[in-house]
Amino acid sequence: MDIQQSNNFRKLKSKLRKIKYPVHVDLDKLAQGMASEILPMINYILMDYSPQIANMLIDNGYDLYGKKDFRFMESVFKLSITMFKFKPAINLQQFFNDGFAEQKFILV
Repeated sequence: MDIQQSNNFRKLKSKLRKIKYPVHVDLDKLAQGMASEILPMINYILMDYSPQIANMLIDNGYDLYGKKDFRFMESVFKLSITMFKFKPAINLQQFFNDGFAEQKFILV
C-alpha cells in the first residue's frame, strides 16, 4: 500500500493545514516515517501553536524547552500516557528509526 494514500497520512496533512503549520513538509520523508520530519511537528504543536497548551504542560511539570531530541520525546511519551491517556503504539527507539510511519502519524 502506498503510505501517502493512507487515511492517517491524509488526516495528518489536513490537521497540519488547519493549524497553519509554518514549516515546509517533505512528504516523501514523512511517508518514510523519518523522525527528523516529525519531531518539528510535535515540537510546534506542543510548544508554539498554543501558548495555553505550552503553559498547561509547564504547570503539570513537563518543561519541554531546550531539551535534546531524545529527552524531548521521552517527555512527550510520558505526557501522552499520563495527561492524554494515550499509549503510543511504538517505543522511543522505534520513533527515532525510519519506518513506523502510520504509528507516527497517529502519535502526532
